Amino acid sequence: FRRVLFRSRVSLLYAANISIPPTNQSILAGSNATFRVTAFGSGPLSYQWLYEGRPIPQATNAMFTITKAQVADSGRYQVAVGDAVGTALSPSATLTVSIKPVITEPPYRLVVVEGEDAVFSAVSTGTFPLSFRWRKASTVVTNIVQDSPIGFFTIPKTKLSDAGNYSLIVSNAGGASAASPGVALVVMADFDKDGLGDAWEAANGLQTNNAADALLDFDK
Repeated sequence: FRRVLFRSRVSLLYAANISIPPTNQSILAGSNATFRVTAFGSGPLSYQWLYEGRPIPQATNAMFTITKAQVADSGRYQVAVGDAVGTALSPSATLTVSIKPVITEPPYRLVVVEGEDAVFSAVSTGTFPLSFRWRKASTVVTNIVQDSPIGFFTIPKTKLSDAGNYSLIVSNAGGASAASPGVALVVMADFDKDGLGDAWEAANGLQTNNAADALLDFDK
């Protein structure tokens, strides 16, 4: 008798596994967005990309590109990777498509009497939320984030030291607008606190140290 030894080979099959999932992206409208996935498994791998849980037609490769993406393309994207054993689903990757802000109505010059409120306003296009950064000269004095195209900046009970040059930059996930032209805030001194600027009183024959003569201003 002759003994014959056979060696058996055992192949281990692994279910598809995602090692590098797709990542979040933030782009400007009109740009391309590309999602990628890295996976391994047993035998050939299949891919199916999904948008908000729904399969995307013909999106069946390890890389998926959205050309000239628009705001409507924003949302959650996933990919299902399968092999002969099973299927793995990636975590969601969020695509944010933004329209860069453009200031369409810049703030205007203001003249107030000392102690009055000064209210700047501006209008901007762009995808919400918008961040309105108001500046005095080159110093940011407030940053207001809002879901509205109209921005307001109020300086309550103005002081003479509030006078200066003010401007605005609006930003969002897509970038920042150009700075608006600087505009002046003029704060008129009011020595007698009658609500009339001293310069106006002097020009109209009123006393800057007599609050009672404010009654002589029939337009007040």
